[in-house]
Amino acid sequence: MRPQLTINQWTDILNKGKRTSLLKPPHPKQQELIAHLFEPDPDNVKLVDLCCGRAFGKSVLSIYIATMALSLSPNETGLFLEPDWKRVRRVFLKKWRQIVPAEYYEHRVTENLIIWKPTGSLLYYGPRNITGGAATMEDGQLGQDTTFIISDEESLKCNYNMYVNNLGTIREPSNVRFYLTTATPRPGAYQRLVTGDHHKLFRGKSQDNIYLPANYVDDLRKNMGVEQARRELDGEFVALEGRLWKGAKYDKDPAVKDCAWPNGNRHDTFTKFD
Repeated sequence: MRPQLTINQWTDILNKGKRTSLLKPPHPKQQELIAHLFEPDPDNVKLVDLCCGRAFGKSVLSIYIATMALSLSPNETGLFLEPDWKRVRRVFLKKWRQIVPAEYYEHRVTENLIIWKPTGSLLYYGPRNITGGAATMEDGQLGQDTTFIISDEESLKCNYNMYVNNLGTIREPSNVRFYLTTATPRPGAYQRLVTGDHHKLFRGKSQDNIYLPANYVDDLRKNMGVEQARRELDGEFVALEGRLWKGAKYDKDPAVKDCAWPNGNRHDTFTKFD
């Protein structure tokens, strides 16, 4: 298992011995992200973010990338983060067992640790569901030494101080070091993070996943509002909660034809609304 293998060769390795549920090679949009991540750059840590629509395949892709990173050298150490422990169990561990052949790793459950054979290790964690004060939560990974971090669904309760503290753990030498976040985009803290300096933002739509059923995206779009579809399927930053009236006009001042707020303002004549 070497990093110079092609995508198809690496996929074949992960499919070794499987008879059902074979893993398909990453689709073209996913491969763009992989190519950027694994371009050698030993002197820098790449800050990379993937904002994409539902069913783009970000969770499977994250595990795929983790296996590639663990195989770069004998001393790779990764940290895989989920929003909470429920998602660790129901998404990360479930998909890991489906994707990765058992002979490639040892799972130490009580340590939240996966030992990659012959060497290397991956610690997994549910960082945004830690009991205790904010300082305890933010400093949860202090003392770790890593070469890469993958944070799935980072937009859920994104915490900038936690992000910075985690970033500080990426200090072990490697030709490829990165902090990758993946998420269905949400405005607010996560949007400010991924649009910040030195971040490389990749965008993806649900329809980019060529392996989805033919009518999957169209059927969902028919049953979603326009703005919900923009966020959930097209991977755009759209606020769906706490929004003021969209397109309302401010009747008290005829000179103001449209509201100043992006996407709408409150209409004062309404006191009750759904």
